[in-house]
Amino acid sequence: NNEDEFISAIRLDALVWALIINYAILILMIIFIYDLRFLDVMLFNMFTTLILFILKFNWDLRKLNSAIGHEE
Repeated sequence: NNEDEFISAIRLDALVWALIINYAILILMIIFIYDLRFLDVMLFNMFTTLILFILKFNWDLRKLNSAIGHEE
């Protein structure tokens, strides 16, 4: 189905966006955080990709649904 392909494209876009944002945050944290606090940053960083992906994917789906006229 075209809808399945479109949802897959939205999912891929959300994943790429989440990875880019996650690595940008990680690079900033590598530059500015030192010592044992860096361990906290790395623990936080394990989950930020997933959280950002879920937020972006749901945001894009809501935008799509409102553009087509459907509401959840």
